[in-house]
Amino acid sequence: MRDWRTQMAPDDVALVEAIAGDLLSDLGYDVTGTAAGARLRAKATTAAAAWQAKRLAARLQPMVRKARKRLGR
Repeated sequence: MRDWRTQMAPDDVALVEAIAGDLLSDLGYDVTGTAAGARLRAKATTAAAAWQAKRLAARLQPMVRKARKRLGR
C-alpha cells in the first residue's frame, strides 16, 4: 500500500489535511495535525468549493438538456 504522505510535497499534504483532515482522522488515518495558515485554509476552501461546483454542474447537466429538449432548443 502507498503512503501518500511520503509521495506528496509537504504543502500538498497540508492542503489535503486542511480539506479532509477530520474525515481522514475519523477513518483512522494518522494526520500530521499541523495547523494550516490562513493562506492554506483559503486555498482549501477554494478547492472544496470548486469541487462542489463541478459536482453540482454534473448533476444539473442532464436536467438542463431535458429542459432544452422540451423547449425545442
